[in-house]
Amino acid sequence: MLKKFLKLTLKYPLGYANYTFLNSYYRWMPKSIFTMDNMFGEEKKDVVVLAPHVDDETIGLGATLLKHKKRGDNIYCIYVSDGSGSLTEASKEEIIALRKKEAKQIQEKLNIKEIYFMDEPDGAVKVTPKLYNRLYKIIDDIKPNVIYTPFFIDGHNDHIETTKALTAVLKDWNQDFNNIFMYEINCPIVPILVNSVSIMDEDSYREKEKLLEEFESQQVMAFDGFMLLNKMKRFIPQKGYGAEVFVKVTVEEMIKIRDLLEEHKFSYNDFRQLSNRYNLLLGFMKGYSKKQHYSKEIEKILS
Repeated sequence: MLKKFLKLTLKYPLGYANYTFLNSYYRWMPKSIFTMDNMFGEEKKDVVVLAPHVDDETIGLGATLLKHKKRGDNIYCIYVSDGSGSLTEASKEEIIALRKKEAKQIQEKLNIKEIYFMDEPDGAVKVTPKLYNRLYKIIDDIKPNVIYTPFFIDGHNDHIETTKALTAVLKDWNQDFNNIFMYEINCPIVPILVNSVSIMDEDSYREKEKLLEEFESQQVMAFDGFMLLNKMKRFIPQKGYGAEVFVKVTVEEMIKIRDLLEEHKFSYNDFRQLSNRYNLLLGFMKGYSKKQHYSKEIEKILS
């Protein structure tokens, strides 16, 4: 009851503070040279999305996947964890079943050709021979033109380990592959690293909001913070109603970023995950100086 009262009391002051901060942040922070909508091209694509959890694919790139759908591209989604760590009173078995049901609902909405469940333990994903072999087979069978995976700087173990697993696979599968787009989930990417932007008009913004309503198991955390971020990111390209942002990398760059962060003893615990407008500013501030430091080092690799 007290929590609900505080939210109602702080709704408008926090909303104004978030809007003001994000407006200034995305307007004035140094930006990289970026390309808009360069993940599409003229020919039909085979697209692979690695999602650590069911809903990450929509939080990170829901509007971009809607564009792929409208283009008639073949979309394949790999869900790495079993989702059992979600905040709910349901049993582990019930929540896993519910999350898979939600994945299949999203599959229908986005016209995803096939989904794969790796069923790694939620919160404890690790790069193991089993995960490597399964991912390698899927990638080799599909032979994608475009791959989406979470960015390395993140506040959740599963997000980082998912991309580490993909890095190991791509190193052996095709070291020359260069159509990799790293997306943010709940730890914003510093604008100076954003080198690819997917523009959202108001219709695609609203469509993404509707997609997020499919995740009933996650309503405890809400998604308004993510959508506010999408809207404010329009100030990076100075265009559109909103934007989803990416760091486009080659396999060689992925390996260098992974090794750099391991050398610096990177820990996801240094950062806070965003979930809604009530903890958005706190999420930005925690680990801010470390994120700036890591981002400057990563910028050297990308440039």
